[in-house]
Amino acid sequence: MAQSKLKKDYYKALGVDKNASPEQIKRAYRAKARKVHPDKGGDGSEMAEISKAYACLSSPVARLTYDQTGEGPALDNCTEKAYALLMQIFLELIRANVDDNLKGRMLHALNQDRDALRTKIQAIKVDIRRFEKYRFRFTVSQGVNLWENLIDDQVREETAVIAHIEAEMEVRTKALGILQHYEEKSVASLFSVSFNAGTMSSATGTIAW
Repeated sequence: MAQSKLKKDYYKALGVDKNASPEQIKRAYRAKARKVHPDKGGDGSEMAEISKAYACLSSPVARLTYDQTGEGPALDNCTEKAYALLMQIFLELIRANVDDNLKGRMLHALNQDRDALRTKIQAIKVDIRRFEKYRFRFTVSQGVNLWENLIDDQVREETAVIAHIEAEMEVRTKALGILQHYEEKSVASLFSVSFNAGTMSSATGTIAW
């Protein structure tokens, strides 16, 4: 009998129990990410693995599927590229020491990139129409029409380029959709300290506030 393929244990990857709460899973992922992130000298493959684990276990539907089948929902190639693109943009913003409006900046970058790709497609379509205009300019009394074949080849190449660019645009569209599910906390909310209640130790005793 052939040996069954080993399943990835996403709970083990994050170091949490199978009954862990969403908040526990989030904290475990963040703690792991700080240790294994490539920018901190960690292992890129391990970072990718815990990212997959968190993407699965942080989604109620995906987690249920994983608990029932032992496999997370398969990501199509476009979705995988979208996640990779989002991580790339996010890391670039961190390296640029950007502190505010990260989500807005990511949305702007994706929209700007998609608009640039759309402009490229429009320019290529203009070229194709220009080629088509000259397709039958020459006739030949015998043999192959060199110019017609040349234009046919060029149009095929340009059409293939358009298909590639459209696929890249779809990745940006998918990334925009993914990003819409995230809410960004303000810098102030992350570092603010509440003085409404609590105690503070001092040399003269305990001060209440």
